Amino acid sequence: MALASTPVKSSALVAYNPQAHPLAKAQAYRQEMHDLFMEKSFKAQVNDYNSFQRSWNGNVVVLVGGSSSGKSTIINALKDLDKGMVEEGSDLTGANFIYEFMEKNHERFGVTKEDWAHLHSVLVPRKDNWHIHEAVGKEVGSAADAFDFKPGTSIEDQERAIKTAAALHGPVCECAEQTGKMIDEIVMDKILQHAQSGKNAAFDLIDIDKVAAHPISRHANVTSVLVYCPFGKLTERLAERNRKAFSGEIDLSEVRAGVFPLLQYSELVRPRQLSDSDAAVIDKVTKKAVEDDFDANFDVGIEVMRRTPEGLAELERMETETGGIEGKRVREKQTLLTAFGFTESDAPHQSMELVPRKNYDLRIDTSDPSLGASPAERGNTAALRILRRG
Repeated sequence: MALASTPVKSSALVAYNPQAHPLAKAQAYRQEMHDLFMEKSFKAQVNDYNSFQRSWNGNVVVLVGGSSSGKSTIINALKDLDKGMVEEGSDLTGANFIYEFMEKNHERFGVTKEDWAHLHSVLVPRKDNWHIHEAVGKEVGSAADAFDFKPGTSIEDQERAIKTAAALHGPVCECAEQTGKMIDEIVMDKILQHAQSGKNAAFDLIDIDKVAAHPISRHANVTSVLVYCPFGKLTERLAERNRKAFSGEIDLSEVRAGVFPLLQYSELVRPRQLSDSDAAVIDKVTKKAVEDDFDANFDVGIEVMRRTPEGLAELERMETETGGIEGKRVREKQTLLTAFGFTESDAPHQSMELVPRKNYDLRIDTSDPSLGASPAERGNTAALRILRRG
């Protein structure tokens, strides 16, 4: 059999695929990427929406201000205008946290349920269980006259209550110290829980930066408000508050004396710099005014300490420090002057313009007469402004 020497012709068809134009390739790739992006974007939006629905329902108001600035009045007005609003704060939340600690753990420290109930029964009751806080906070060994017993309480019942308070003193002081270090976190955690459950909430603190570092800033609609009144007005309020406490119109524990309330204000403001061309000047103080107002409040603090056994013991301790009580006065006064930007060489008439240290959604001067004639009117007007802003 012979082999063919020439190729066999074929009738098979070969499809011709011309090479796509580079521009068409680019358009097709772009469309593919666009479709993929839209798919991923849609899924991301669905996830975000679900997360939003779960964690952001309530509005949150954070009031930043020092003692006697008017925060409490505004919060009360906010709650009157918004009946569902919940309040938290370092003092209130911290006190509740510590009281719950006592209530749940008193038997661990040798206090029976009967002794715990007895302590409540013999003390003059105060709002938010402050009578228990005050009794347990007494130095171990304090005399019966340091406690606010109900009239007619027998010596035996007084001794029993003093023993109960002494047993709780150490553990509670340790709890209070630890709580103080994390109280702002505790407050914001509770506020976030309120927001996630659909409730509007308000709280106060000093350092607004802590809000930015907390999940509350990402999962709640937060309105930040600087609540203040100028230094001169603040010291007038402190003096009036202290007068009422000494006269018995309000509880002595309401006294705000010493450097603490003044330093709180200095933490919110700073001296205006040349570079602060756009910064809002909210106060202007002279060195002499700061010195005089500090001395007045420092003297009130000394008077308060003279009225309690614990205070007298603290005064004795202060006398042993370098320079004694007057040395402490000089050191704390200089701390305050430095915070406001004054130096030792500045003349008494030297003035300093003050601006907020941080940025806020709103600034409210609670001494502004345009807010109203009385504290209640001013608080209500301020609350309305906040709610409209939120």
